[in-house]
Amino acid sequence: MNLQFKKKQYLTYFIDNKIYKQETGLPDAYGIIRNHPKTNKELQLKIDSMKNEVDNYIVHVYKGLEAYKKFGYRCVFGVIEIKRKE
Repeated sequence: MNLQFKKKQYLTYFIDNKIYKQETGLPDAYGIIRNHPKTNKELQLKIDSMKNEVDNYIVHVYKGLEAYKKFGYRCVFGVIEIKRKE
């Protein structure tokens, strides 16, 4: 199976079952990020609106194989799942 990733990598956020994608930097061979990823303004506004209610949310972070198994290969670079406590 030949899975190819695009040049851009995204960190995926699931906040209250809505998907947000944040572009991440692509490191070079030295591990230095040379490009400047764009900011997802909608995601930033959502996070800013949650700042006063931090204790009302549960956060789960998935990376690598765990993210792949739960969300698929496009999310292998990382998923942050934020849910409101019940």
